[in-house]
Amino acid sequence: MRAELLLPTRVYRFYRGGALLGRLRGEPEEDIFFPEDWEQDVDRLLQSLNKISVRPGDIVYVPAGMPHAIGGGVLIAELQEPTDFSFLCEWRGFPIRAEDSHLGLGWDVAVQALDLSAHEPARRLPAEARSFFWADRQVEATGRFTVLLVVDGEGRIDRAAAGPGAAFAVPAAVERIRVEGDVRVLRCLAPDPRG
Repeated sequence: MRAELLLPTRVYRFYRGGALLGRLRGEPEEDIFFPEDWEQDVDRLLQSLNKISVRPGDIVYVPAGMPHAIGGGVLIAELQEPTDFSFLCEWRGFPIRAEDSHLGLGWDVAVQALDLSAHEPARRLPAEARSFFWADRQVEATGRFTVLLVVDGEGRIDRAAAGPGAAFAVPAAVERIRVEGDVRVLRCLAPDPRG
Protein backbone atom coordinates (compact mmCIF):
# COMPACT_ATOMS: atom_id res chain seq x y z
CA MET A 1 0.00 0.00 0.00
CA ARG A 2 1.17 3.54 -0.72
CA ALA A 3 0.07 7.16 -0.87
CA GLU A 4 -2.05 7.86 -3.96
CA LEU A 5 -2.11 11.17 -5.83
CA LEU A 6 -5.57 12.78 -5.67
CA LEU A 7 -6.89 14.50 -8.76
CA PRO A 8 -9.13 17.49 -7.97
CA THR A 9 -12.71 17.08 -9.15
CA ARG A 10 -14.44 20.09 -7.66
CA VAL A 11 -13.99 23.25 -5.63
CA TYR A 12 -15.94 23.10 -2.40
CA ARG A 13 -16.42 26.67 -1.20
CA PHE A 14 -15.75 30.23 -2.21
CA TYR A 15 -17.05 33.22 -0.23
CA ARG A 16 -17.16 36.93 -0.96
CA GLY A 17 -15.15 39.47 1.01
CA GLY A 18 -11.75 41.08 1.26
CA ALA A 19 -9.86 39.01 3.84
CA LEU A 20 -10.50 36.00 6.00
CA LEU A 21 -13.53 36.94 8.05
CA GLY A 22 -14.63 35.52 11.35
CA ARG A 23 -15.87 36.20 14.85
CA LEU A 24 -18.94 38.27 15.43
CA ARG A 25 -18.62 41.71 16.99
CA GLY A 26 -20.59 42.60 20.07
CA GLU A 27 -23.16 40.64 22.00
CA PRO A 28 -25.80 38.49 20.27
CA GLU A 29 -28.60 41.00 20.90
CA GLU A 30 -26.56 43.68 19.09
CA ASP A 31 -26.24 41.55 15.97
CA ILE A 32 -29.56 40.70 14.37
CA PHE A 33 -27.95 37.99 12.33
CA PHE A 34 -31.03 36.29 10.86
CA PRO A 35 -34.07 38.55 10.92
CA GLU A 36 -37.41 36.79 10.42
CA ASP A 37 -37.72 38.31 6.95
CA TRP A 38 -34.29 36.96 5.95
CA GLU A 39 -33.65 38.17 2.43
CA GLN A 40 -30.03 37.06 2.05
CA ASP A 41 -28.56 40.45 3.00
CA VAL A 42 -24.99 39.32 2.35
CA ASP A 43 -23.44 42.73 2.94
CA ARG A 44 -25.06 42.96 6.38
CA LEU A 45 -24.03 39.39 7.17
CA LEU A 46 -20.40 40.01 6.22
CA GLN A 47 -20.34 43.35 8.08
CA SER A 48 -21.28 41.49 11.27
CA LEU A 49 -17.98 39.61 11.13
CA ASN A 50 -14.54 40.80 12.18
CA LYS A 51 -11.85 40.90 9.52
CA ILE A 52 -8.75 38.89 10.34
CA SER A 53 -5.58 39.42 8.32
CA VAL A 54 -3.80 36.21 7.37
CA ARG A 55 -0.45 35.28 5.86
CA PRO A 56 0.75 32.01 4.30
CA GLY A 57 1.13 29.38 7.02
CA ASP A 58 -1.30 31.01 9.48
CA ILE A 59 -3.80 28.92 11.42
CA VAL A 60 -7.23 30.21 12.41
CA TYR A 61 -9.32 27.82 14.47
CA VAL A 62 -13.07 28.31 14.02
CA PRO A 63 -15.12 26.38 16.61
CA ALA A 64 -18.20 24.44 15.52
CA GLY A 65 -21.22 26.68 15.04
CA MET A 66 -19.18 29.86 14.49
CA PRO A 67 -20.33 31.79 11.39
CA HIS A 68 -17.35 32.59 9.19
CA ALA A 69 -16.40 33.44 5.62
CA ILE A 70 -13.26 33.17 3.54
CA GLY A 71 -12.45 36.32 1.61
CA GLY A 72 -11.10 36.78 -1.89
CA GLY A 73 -7.45 35.98 -2.54
CA VAL A 74 -7.24 33.50 0.34
CA LEU A 75 -6.44 29.86 -0.40
CA ILE A 76 -7.17 27.62 2.56
CA ALA A 77 -6.99 24.05 3.72
CA GLU A 78 -10.25 23.67 5.65
CA LEU A 79 -10.08 20.82 8.13
CA GLN A 80 -13.17 19.81 10.00
CA GLU A 81 -14.74 16.88 11.73
CA PRO A 82 -16.18 14.61 9.01
CA THR A 83 -19.83 15.65 8.76
CA ASP A 84 -22.44 16.80 6.30
CA PHE A 85 -23.95 19.24 8.79
CA SER A 86 -23.01 22.67 7.46
CA PHE A 87 -25.29 25.67 7.27
CA LEU A 88 -24.53 27.99 4.36
CA CYS A 89 -25.54 31.51 5.32
CA GLU A 90 -24.68 32.83 1.85
CA TRP A 91 -26.03 30.77 -1.03
CA ARG A 92 -26.87 33.20 -3.84
CA GLY A 93 -24.49 32.75 -6.74
CA PHE A 94 -23.38 29.34 -5.46
CA PRO A 95 -24.58 25.91 -6.59
CA ILE A 96 -26.99 25.42 -3.67
CA ARG A 97 -30.73 25.88 -3.33
CA ALA A 98 -31.95 28.25 -0.59
CA GLU A 99 -33.95 25.46 1.09
CA ASP A 100 -30.80 23.32 1.31
CA SER A 101 -28.72 26.08 2.94
CA HIS A 102 -30.24 25.25 6.36
CA LEU A 103 -30.47 21.46 5.76
CA GLY A 104 -34.25 21.71 5.46
CA LEU A 105 -34.64 22.79 9.09
CA GLY A 106 -35.59 26.41 8.41
CA TRP A 107 -33.48 29.30 9.67
CA ASP A 108 -35.63 29.69 12.79
CA VAL A 109 -34.34 26.25 13.92
CA ALA A 110 -30.88 26.34 12.30
CA VAL A 111 -29.88 29.63 13.94
CA GLN A 112 -30.15 27.93 17.35
CA ALA A 113 -27.11 25.81 16.44
CA LEU A 114 -24.98 28.89 15.67
CA ASP A 115 -22.67 30.49 18.21
CA LEU A 116 -23.38 34.21 17.79
CA SER A 117 -21.32 35.38 20.76
CA ALA A 118 -18.16 37.45 20.40
CA HIS A 119 -14.86 35.55 20.28
CA GLU A 120 -11.18 36.34 20.09
CA PRO A 121 -9.46 34.70 17.10
CA ALA A 122 -7.74 31.42 17.99
CA ARG A 123 -4.48 31.25 16.05
CA ARG A 124 -3.66 27.60 16.80
CA LEU A 125 -5.45 24.29 17.03
CA PRO A 126 -6.55 23.42 20.57
CA ALA A 127 -5.35 20.07 21.93
CA GLU A 128 -8.92 18.73 22.07
CA ALA A 129 -9.12 18.99 18.25
CA ARG A 130 -6.83 15.93 18.00
CA SER A 131 -9.80 13.63 18.58
CA PHE A 132 -11.55 15.03 15.50
CA PHE A 133 -8.84 16.26 13.09
CA TRP A 134 -5.27 17.55 13.15
CA ALA A 135 -2.71 19.20 10.90
CA ASP A 136 1.05 19.46 11.09
CA ARG A 137 4.12 19.53 8.82
CA GLN A 138 5.27 15.92 9.32
CA VAL A 139 5.65 13.43 6.47
CA GLU A 140 5.21 10.23 8.45
CA ALA A 141 2.64 7.45 8.41
CA THR A 142 0.24 7.67 11.35
CA GLY A 143 -1.89 4.54 11.31
CA ARG A 144 -4.95 6.61 10.35
CA PHE A 145 -6.23 8.09 7.14
CA THR A 146 -4.17 11.12 6.13
CA VAL A 147 -4.12 13.67 3.32
CA LEU A 148 -0.80 15.27 2.41
CA LEU A 149 -1.08 18.68 0.71
CA VAL A 150 2.14 19.83 -0.93
CA VAL A 151 2.62 23.50 -0.04
CA ASP A 152 6.14 24.08 -1.38
CA GLY A 153 9.05 22.41 -3.10
CA GLU A 154 9.36 19.72 -5.76
CA GLY A 155 10.00 16.02 -5.60
CA ARG A 156 8.18 12.72 -5.37
CA ILE A 157 5.94 11.09 -2.79
CA ASP A 158 5.74 7.32 -3.13
CA ARG A 159 7.06 7.59 -6.71
CA ALA A 160 4.46 10.18 -7.85
CA ALA A 161 5.45 13.71 -8.85
CA ALA A 162 4.82 16.16 -6.01
CA GLY A 163 4.73 19.93 -6.39
CA PRO A 164 2.75 22.82 -4.88
CA GLY A 165 -0.96 22.04 -4.91
CA ALA A 166 -0.61 18.26 -5.21
CA ALA A 167 -2.65 16.21 -2.75
CA PHE A 168 -2.05 12.62 -1.67
CA ALA A 169 -4.41 10.22 0.11
CA VAL A 170 -2.56 8.00 2.59
CA PRO A 171 -4.51 4.94 3.79
CA ALA A 172 -4.31 4.05 7.49
CA ALA A 173 -2.52 0.79 6.59
CA VAL A 174 0.49 2.60 5.09
CA GLU A 175 3.54 2.02 7.28
CA ARG A 176 6.05 4.22 5.48
CA ILE A 177 5.83 7.24 3.14
CA ARG A 178 8.75 7.61 0.72
CA VAL A 179 9.71 11.21 -0.04
CA GLU A 180 12.31 12.28 -2.60
CA GLY A 181 13.43 15.87 -3.05
CA ASP A 182 12.62 19.02 -1.12
CA VAL A 183 8.86 18.64 -0.55
CA ARG A 184 7.06 20.50 2.24
CA VAL A 185 3.57 19.38 3.14
CA LEU A 186 0.60 20.07 5.33
CA ARG A 187 -0.38 16.71 6.82
CA CYS A 188 -4.13 16.59 7.48
CA LEU A 189 -5.20 13.81 9.82
CA ALA A 190 -8.60 12.14 10.15
CA PRO A 191 -10.10 11.45 13.60
CA ASP A 192 -7.89 9.33 15.83
CA PRO A 193 -9.66 5.97 16.29
CA ARG A 194 -7.79 5.52 19.57
CA GLY A 195 -9.61 8.52 21.04
